[in-house]
Amino acid sequence: MRVLIDHRKLRRARKRRFGQKYAQHIPAHNEILRAQALNEGKPAKIVERMVEGRIEKYYKEVCLVEQPFVKDPDVSIKKMLNGKCDVVRFVRFERGEGIEKRKDDLAADIAAEQAKMKK
Repeated sequence: MRVLIDHRKLRRARKRRFGQKYAQHIPAHNEILRAQALNEGKPAKIVERMVEGRIEKYYKEVCLVEQPFVKDPDVSIKKMLNGKCDVVRFVRFERGEGIEKRKDDLAADIAAEQAKMKK
């Protein structure tokens, strides 16, 4: 298995250590999934396919380019892009995020207005 990590933001001296340290996470994840499948009592013949299936499912849920395109769920983002461009970075905004909701207390507002009127 090969792992490619884009570490353009790191200084040259730290790149090698970063790659060695964090690139080992992905193969280790595969081993964990393999061990889980074997512990579930699954036959060794089908464990490899189970691991591949679990990883595929994970990527379809987590990776943007593997997710179905909103307008046509039968097509993934990767197929829609068709190699014409690469997704280098994206930011996800949730609807309403950052907007503080007003908390109105009608009774308190009326009481405040009445207090102003009495003065």
